[in-house]
Amino acid sequence: MKSLLFTLLSLGLAFSAAAQRIAPEAKARAAALVERMTLEEKLAYIGGYDAFYIRSIPRLGIPAIRMADGPQCVRNDTHSTLYPCGIALAATWDRSLARAYGRSLGRDARARGVHIMLGPGVNIYRSPLCGRNFEYYGEDPYLASETAAGYIEGMQGEGVMATIKHFCGNNQEYDRHHVSSDIDERTLHEIYLPTFRKAVEEAGVGAVMSSYNLVNGQHMTENRDLIDGVLRGQWGFEGIFMSDWDATYSVAGPANGGLDLEMPGARYTNPENLKRLLASGVVTEETIDEKCRHILQTLIAFGFLDREQKDASIPERNPESDATALEVARNSMVLLKNEGLLPFDRRTRRVVVMGPQCRQTADGRRFGRRLSVRLRLSGRGAGGGKGAARAVSHAAGHDGAGRHGPVLHAGRAAGPAMRILRQPRPARSCGRDDDASRSGLFLGGRPGRGASRGSFLGPLDG
Repeated sequence: MKSLLFTLLSLGLAFSAAAQRIAPEAKARAAALVERMTLEEKLAYIGGYDAFYIRSIPRLGIPAIRMADGPQCVRNDTHSTLYPCGIALAATWDRSLARAYGRSLGRDARARGVHIMLGPGVNIYRSPLCGRNFEYYGEDPYLASETAAGYIEGMQGEGVMATIKHFCGNNQEYDRHHVSSDIDERTLHEIYLPTFRKAVEEAGVGAVMSSYNLVNGQHMTENRDLIDGVLRGQWGFEGIFMSDWDATYSVAGPANGGLDLEMPGARYTNPENLKRLLASGVVTEETIDEKCRHILQTLIAFGFLDREQKDASIPERNPESDATALEVARNSMVLLKNEGLLPFDRRTRRVVVMGPQCRQTADGRRFGRRLSVRLRLSGRGAGGGKGAARAVSHAAGHDGAGRHGPVLHAGRAAGPAMRILRQPRPARSCGRDDDASRSGLFLGGRPGRGASRGSFLGPLDG
């Protein structure tokens, strides 16, 4: 019995140690800075500014902190390598590639002076229509956890803070500001929370972002049971808990519910509103101090107050990033069936690639739209011996009205065909789910009428 108790105690201490990523020195320094801040400075500090920044306080040596959207590229006033989407990364089943992905993104961020990347996105699939499924890691909590941990470790190893999102239960985009994900306790802890837990306890993620939706009837920016009870209380999270953009819905709820930082600005938890609650005793100054300490101790732990974030030695157009993106894309492909066609032999001299976007990469919808990337298809080195060359031709694969048959048969007559099927225009994005009437999924065989409007849910889809 004593042995069992000792084992359980040892495991508890090990988990506590794993969760503890902010040194006492960083906490003490943050507390000293907060003591020197005026009330006005503290009230202003817990609201973002200029859309993607935490404000500076020059007299205290606190710099402006720049954020950028991910999770699959560095966006917001810049161009960068566009990596394969989240579900493609998960489809590699490769922890080392997940770390390489995060590392490359981290270096891309350092090259641009970005401190905090807003990724990874890890919400569990519940519907194929969810507008942001492309960016997440699938429906299995273990796969999502392992992929996210590698991504975070790789990124934060480069001196860039990762932000895991969206905590939690964000499984649809439709009506996302009002819908409630009603989840029982066991399901919550076995399906929806494990990825966040691993990110905190093992990967040491620096920031967590709220979801828009309510969970069991309560908005996540003021859900004290999950923020202070689970995230901080059970898992030992000591970093920054921020809102998603415009995902704050009141003043007292987030102020007392555990939110540290309202983004993109303090629409609700602004100095004017908070002063009224301080005067009435609804909110205490110690609560405001705690939020400032959470933010500052995390920034200090990452070294942001002691060095320049931009690393001029890293090129913005980095061949290493391109190589990582290509390696992830190659390893994300899953061959479901092969009837002797692959690998191509020397007799195959012509390949037809068909689909409405066979010359255009799937750009991650809103998250990669600043980039214009052409899909380059080469007939050299595609199997069948070293140096083998083939003619690669392209066809839309349809006549514009959803009729595929004649075009596909023409393609088959010309040679082996690879079909890329997805919406000619994106139907899904941040804030928008797919339309069920447009989502006829085509996974094989001869596509029927309307298949051009379908989605192939794989690495090419987002």
